Amino acid sequence: MPVIVGSIVVALLAVGGLITAIALQGDGKDDEAGKGGESGTEQVEGYRPPERNRTMKETECSNASEDSNDPKKVRAPNFIYKDIQSAKSCAAAAGWTVKVIEEPGNTYAEDQVVGQFPSSGTAVDERGAHFELKISTGRPA
Repeated sequence: MPVIVGSIVVALLAVGGLITAIALQGDGKDDEAGKGGESGTEQVEGYRPPERNRTMKETECSNASEDSNDPKKVRAPNFIYKDIQSAKSCAAAAGWTVKVIEEPGNTYAEDQVVGQFPSSGTAVDERGAHFELKISTGRPA
C-alpha cells in the first residue's frame, strides 16, 4: 500500500512539473509577436523597419528645374535615400511613372530608395517620364 501511495505522489509531482514547465516556456513572446498587427517576418534579427520621415516635397517633381541643355526637358529629382511612398507621390504629382525593384539587404531601412534610373540631374520629359527605383527590403540578405 505505501508503494502505491508513493507512486501516486510521484506521478502528481511529475504532471505538476510538466504543466509548470509548459506555462513558463512562453515567457510572453507569443503576446509580443502579434502586437501591433506586425507579422512575425518583421521580427527577423537585423531587420530595419521603414523610415517614413524620409520625405520629399511633391514640388521637387511637379516643379522640377529646367534642363540647361534641353529647355523642353526638366532635371530628374534625387530620389535616393527617400521613402518609396514619398517618392511615388512626388513622381505622380508630375505625371511620371515608377517601377519599383526590391534589393535584398539591411544596410538601409525597408522601402528606402537606394538606386534610381535615370539618375538625379538627368534630362527627362516634363510629363510621362518613367523611373526605375531600387528599394531596400530592410532584411538581411
